Amino acid sequence: MSKKNTSRPFREFTKHKEDGLSFERIHLERECFTNYWNYHPEIELTFTAQGHGMRYIGDYIGPFQANELVMIGSYLPHDYVSSMQSDAPTSNLYVIKFKPDLFAGFVEFEHLKPFFEIAKRGLLFTNIKPQTVDLLMKVYDENKFDALLMLFKLVNHLKQVPYKVLSKAQYNVSQFKDTDIRLQRAFNFIHERHHQSVSLVDIAKFCSMEPHSFSRWFRKFSGVNFLFYLNKVRVSYACQALNISDKPIKNIAFECGFSSLSTFERVFKKYTKITPSEYKRRLKNPFRTVNQ
Repeated sequence: MSKKNTSRPFREFTKHKEDGLSFERIHLERECFTNYWNYHPEIELTFTAQGHGMRYIGDYIGPFQANELVMIGSYLPHDYVSSMQSDAPTSNLYVIKFKPDLFAGFVEFEHLKPFFEIAKRGLLFTNIKPQTVDLLMKVYDENKFDALLMLFKLVNHLKQVPYKVLSKAQYNVSQFKDTDIRLQRAFNFIHERHHQSVSLVDIAKFCSMEPHSFSRWFRKFSGVNFLFYLNKVRVSYACQALNISDKPIKNIAFECGFSSLSTFERVFKKYTKITPSEYKRRLKNPFRTVNQ
């Protein structure tokens, strides 16, 4: 995984707006997506046509794979990081962004307001049916008027299909003001050093704070405490390794920053509800999510 550019602004601004279109439709095809923890006022739909890696949405961390669709609500911090394996497929993503007020003013869309509120915690739609993919692809129609109608139809359709809420915490943009760069640096520190011994004292010193102050600050602005986040990151990397590697579980435990196999098994089970051995046995397809 490559390092984030900490000089980047935390908030992402619209860059792909088409003339004569009231929303964004973006097709991204790259060898890999690297870290870019960001948020924006638009609601985002991301469909993974091909590729796999790790997904970070609010306080949720877990693997992503092909044929998954995610709705990310306004101002919800998120990031996609592709697998860095040499034989990993090219990442192929379809991204649609629209402001919530695009649906405002229509009494026919009043029923979507609660849906958009829930989306502020991130929604995952798995095992997408051909009907859903077909609707999404029609949004990319060159006829912009028809594309808008298809977007309306797609969002209304998604409200009626099963989904999983991803983030336990709901974020408010006000909580990120004046903390963007420092919070991003804290996340960088954890992700880049998750395989090493990382203490509260270490990261507090890196952020020029006292340990007690850092602990309260991190929990306030990330929604979880430092140790929870560090262990969740380590377990997520372990899940990725268990899916793509034939290494012994003990080796994976140490490579992901755990000091012993027993600690790894205990923490892994806490987050996934199963042991690493059970996880590996259950996974027939790479990056299938199990209790994450």
